[in-house]
Amino acid sequence: MGSFEKNIEPLVTKKRAVIFTVLWVVGGLLSILAMTDLFEETPFKKKYTFFLLMIAVNTIFMVRIWKVYLTKKARN
Repeated sequence: MGSFEKNIEPLVTKKRAVIFTVLWVVGGLLSILAMTDLFEETPFKKKYTFFLLMIAVNTIFMVRIWKVYLTKKARN
């Protein structure tokens, strides 16, 4: 288990994981809507690289939070 998992393990509960997941989905959708001007242009343009990278990093963070929660749940 890495340092991230060790540090965040006491903080992760089911309620917090679900709240972060909802915020992640809403934030990602709003970011994509803002980038594409309500889906009128493609989000895969060079000028949107930073925003897509931000969404990807947030996705990795969410996967790690759920991994910590499920590992903690399996141990108990």
